[in-house]
Amino acid sequence: MKTAILVPYFGNVDYEHLQCMNALKVLARDQTTPVWFVELPHCPWIDMAQAFLADRALSDPEVDILFWIEHDMVFSQVDVFKMADLCRVSQYDILGAAYSQRRPKGFVVGEPTPKNGEKIEFFGEKTYDATHCGLGFTAMKRRVFEELRRDLKEVYCPAVDMKIFPYFAHIIEDMYLGQDSSFYRRANRAGLRIGINASPRVFHRGPYNYGLEDTGIQVPRYDRLIIENPNYTKGS
Repeated sequence: MKTAILVPYFGNVDYEHLQCMNALKVLARDQTTPVWFVELPHCPWIDMAQAFLADRALSDPEVDILFWIEHDMVFSQVDVFKMADLCRVSQYDILGAAYSQRRPKGFVVGEPTPKNGEKIEFFGEKTYDATHCGLGFTAMKRRVFEELRRDLKEVYCPAVDMKIFPYFAHIIEDMYLGQDSSFYRRANRAGLRIGINASPRVFHRGPYNYGLEDTGIQVPRYDRLIIENPNYTKGS
């Protein structure tokens, strides 16, 4: 068994994310399960970078979990290994964490699909069924890509000068989608089981760290607003 940590990015990496990754690499030395960090800097086509990283990880027969972390995620290092181990033994082929878009009142990326009357409790220990869980902080079993390959053929990619399987290609079923949406459409079509584990607290870097709490925030708007300058002294 081996966990491959996959980090596709282009351009600058957020400093706080980099701190998380450096701490993760230190913690990885003490893990009983080997960890392989697979990175591809400076590739402007995210779907190609993701496909290249996946195929590179799969080239090692010991890799059984592919763990995706996007370059603008802030996370707990412990949650990475917890999620990878949970995915290994769970009934889910893909196991992700929910996180907010980088804006107030943003949608939850990876929103679970609750059963009738079921309430979703984030930061608990439960896992919920989903049809999509993003690619920001997501563990996948090796069989996910083995199943997807059944309906795909290798294509030449000039960005990396090699043939790759287009798992994340934007066009699918006559639709042009984001690479994560097209990937999950393929995964659902292949009958793969997707879950959201509610325990990790993952932040999405923007002007500040957006958390799940931001999905419930709505800034009030007023017809009239008066702001008193605290530095103003009458008569000055």
